[in-house]
Amino acid sequence: MNSLLLWIHMVAGILWIGGLFFLVWGVYPAIRILPIFQQQQFFLQIMKWSHKGFALAGITVLLTGFLMGINGPVNGLTMLFTTYYGKWWITSLFIGLCTLIWGNFIGYRAFIKVLSRDIIWKMADKGYPRLLYFSLLQVAFISSIEGLGFLMLIWLMVII
Repeated sequence: MNSLLLWIHMVAGILWIGGLFFLVWGVYPAIRILPIFQQQQFFLQIMKWSHKGFALAGITVLLTGFLMGINGPVNGLTMLFTTYYGKWWITSLFIGLCTLIWGNFIGYRAFIKVLSRDIIWKMADKGYPRLLYFSLLQVAFISSIEGLGFLMLIWLMVII
């Protein structure tokens, strides 16, 4: 049973982290060749379409990680704070939960807000892209916190 949970955990993690990184490093640079309004509409649609899948993958990662812990080495609350594994497990769970919440409720909403503000896209189309670029830079900064959470989780899972 633990092997199946581990497999689901890893696949969901790849879909969650890999999917988001593919959007940022693959899809976004590729659509920059489209006219400005097509970029806006394309990215708005892809974000709305993929958001539920990313959220489900993140929830699956957290749930399977939790189940592997309580079905394995974590056999009591005192173990969480007195053993190396318990501290690692509770830290990973906390960082994963914070990352999921941040991505779903802060990063995603900030990006949708920028994508939905037609005025900044119209200004960029008329030759005044400064506000759009600044808004996208703000969203990139906000979303980088989710990326930091991913890096911390990968570090905890692989290095430690």
